[in-house]
Amino acid sequence: MRWLMGYSWPGNIRELQNIIDRAVVLSSGIVLSLPPDVGAAACETERVEPPSVASFARTTLTPEGSSLEEMERRHIQTVLTQTQWTIEGEHGAARALDLNPSTLRSRMKRLGINRPGRTA
Repeated sequence: MRWLMGYSWPGNIRELQNIIDRAVVLSSGIVLSLPPDVGAAACETERVEPPSVASFARTTLTPEGSSLEEMERRHIQTVLTQTQWTIEGEHGAARALDLNPSTLRSRMKRLGINRPGRTA
């Protein structure tokens, strides 16, 4: 985590996203391991220690939050609650999630997310 926070990210958020995506695919178990070649060039120019392992403690996730799908469900529900279940518009959940409103509706349907008090 220190390496991730201390790196200057010349490739901006896309570089970070690519590194995390790669780590998720290559890691097994509950520890997210950064590939050994990550940051090698940066370490030469910025004198930053190369990463060994970035651990995300299992205790930060609730038991039902161990799957990516459940994490996505909870995140969408949180944003919907914060936007008072407004999907479209300037203050809507779709904008906050950087999604097209129809895409958000499709994900809500796929994940079984319904507004409290309403059925599918």
